[in-house]
Parts: sequence; structure tokens; C-alpha cells
Amino acid sequence: MCLIGGPVAEDRGEGYVPPEPEPEPEPEPELRFEAIARWRMARPRPFREERLSGGRPWWRRWANLGFPQHGGRSCCWHHKGDWHRVNQTALAALSRAQAEGVKARDMAYYVHAYAVAAGVSEWEQEVLRTLYSLGDSIQPSGDGYLSNGFINGRHRVQATLDTGVRRTVVLRHTWPDSPAR
Repeated sequence: MCLIGGPVAEDRGEGYVPPEPEPEPEPEPELRFEAIARWRMARPRPFREERLSGGRPWWRRWANLGFPQHGGRSCCWHHKGDWHRVNQTALAALSRAQAEGVKARDMAYYVHAYAVAAGVSEWEQEVLRTLYSLGDSIQPSGDGYLSNGFINGRHRVQATLDTGVRRTVVLRHTWPDSPAR
């Protein structure tokens, strides 16, 4: 007798012990982009002095919140353009994408199309790409945003801090049973 192309063991009867079932795999974290108030994020600590100087003094950062800077600086690529416009576009795209049910893995394509339709500059498109890239996005580490630092995105966070941006987009890894922030 044959069952789906393989022989049937006819000596299975009394005393047969079926194999243990495979354990259920551990749940995978879900990737989710979310808007976050800039004050909730840790201040980036310099890891390469020549590239990330630690930013401006505290009084300058507070002044930037009241009188934001919209022009770029020439010190590096990250400070080159208008972070306020980038974050305004990023937050609008996020809101629209969430309403349409776009998954995190598809956000880079969605935001690129949104940015092109909005007519943003090439630099702004590139920054938006990095904000919504699964491998290059701003990722605060751990649950305690203020204390734990970053997995990725220090330069961009410093640029938003220096220009007085109040809200930005981050990528979070959330477990299925954890509450949303």
C-alpha cells in the first residue's frame, strides 16, 4: 500500500508513539514607522568627532525651537537643506500611508512617489529615502527614548536638533503583544 508516493509502515499499531510536535516559532517583531516628538529622543553622542561634533549649546537649541532655521549650512551633507520641509513632508506622507494601510517594507516606495508628486528637491528626496529606509532609518534603541541612544540615525537627529525640528519619523520594532506608543 502507498500513501502519497511513500510506503506505509504496517507495523504501527499498539505502542506507537507519535513524534513530538514542532515548537511554535517565536513571534517576530513588527516594523512600524511612527512620528515622534523630538524632545522624546536622546541627544546624539558623538562617535566620530570629525563628523558629529555634539552640536550646538543648549541655549542655541532652545532658541531654534522658538525661531527655527530653515536654511541649510555648509558643514556637511546632513545640514545642507531644510529639515523642516523634509519633516513636514515625511509626517504628511506617514499620516496618509497609515490611513491607506501601507506596510513598513513598502514605505520607501510610497514616500518616494509622494515626494515626487509634492515637488521636493533632490536633497529632500534623498533625506526622505533615508528616513523611510528599513536599513537606514532613525532607530532609537530600547523603549526609553531619552536614555538609550540610537541604533541608527545620529547625524540626522543632530541636524533636526540643530535646526529646531519638533517632530520626526522613526522606525520601531514592536512585538505583537506590546501596546502602541
